[in-house]
Amino acid sequence: MDKERQINPRSLENLKLGAKARDKGKIRRNTTLLPETIEWLDKRGNASDLIDQLVRAAKSGELKPNNAHEQKETEQEIYSNDTHEQIKALQALVTEAQEQLRQEREIFRQELAAIHASQPQQPDLEELRDRYLTSLRLGKQAPEYKRTKKALDGFIAFVQSI
Repeated sequence: MDKERQINPRSLENLKLGAKARDKGKIRRNTTLLPETIEWLDKRGNASDLIDQLVRAAKSGELKPNNAHEQKETEQEIYSNDTHEQIKALQALVTEAQEQLRQEREIFRQELAAIHASQPQQPDLEELRDRYLTSLRLGKQAPEYKRTKKALDGFIAFVQSI
């Protein structure tokens, strides 16, 4: 019942090439390609090597994208030196506007402080309430204390709403 292990002839061919020829520091990866791309790669031999060559050519600038000749003038202006000058000018305007805002904010703070200083200070009603309740010499759990505190809180709310 023991089956003999069979070796695929392709495996033997790969072994003849040696580890260095098979590996070359490459990483195995699955990709999805269009049928016409696969057909084009098959006609030209080893697909992995062709893809590596195409990538090297693209990195070195030998390959240009299909739409490279269709660049609009506005896109070309983006990369011009004038753009850098425009950016510097805009940055200067922004800095100037920020400085104006800081100055106006400081003037506003000074005016607000002057208005606040000119208004008479209102007494702290809660502090007065607490002093009065303490002068009654009642415990905080006493019904008279609670009733008086409730009445004073209502009075304070009324005064503050005016």
